[in-house]
Amino acid sequence: MGYIRDEIIEAAKVINASMIELTPSESEKIHVDVSNKFAQGTQDWMWEHLESKVSIQDPDAWKWINDYIKDFQVIMLFNSKEEGTVFRFFDSNEIIPILGNTSGFEFYLTDIKYNYLLCFNHHDYLIASGTAQNWLETLIKTKQ
Repeated sequence: MGYIRDEIIEAAKVINASMIELTPSESEKIHVDVSNKFAQGTQDWMWEHLESKVSIQDPDAWKWINDYIKDFQVIMLFNSKEEGTVFRFFDSNEIIPILGNTSGFEFYLTDIKYNYLLCFNHHDYLIASGTAQNWLETLIKTKQ
């Protein structure tokens, strides 16, 4: 554990991102809350346990997420066995540049009310659950 956290922090410094690293207890609470809402309580590899989802496989699909999360605060979390740290971004427009400056890893994004869950996994799938499902369904139709 730790390399994902370190990569996010270093990439955030490059663009002077407005984000915070949540405390371990805050991070743990978010992992529990998000997994309970979307993944039947499973915290690791949540995407495998999503009760409702839409997905598309495309290695560049992670670049599309700003179309949905634009201009809102976003919470970024990871598979808890790989990285327990959770970040809160105050400007969602910074997420794509940050991810572009990392080596690539599975990540999840949600809003502060847990209305949606977006995941980009190690199989190059962009997966949407909650309110993001309709957005991704519509986007998939335009790409076909």
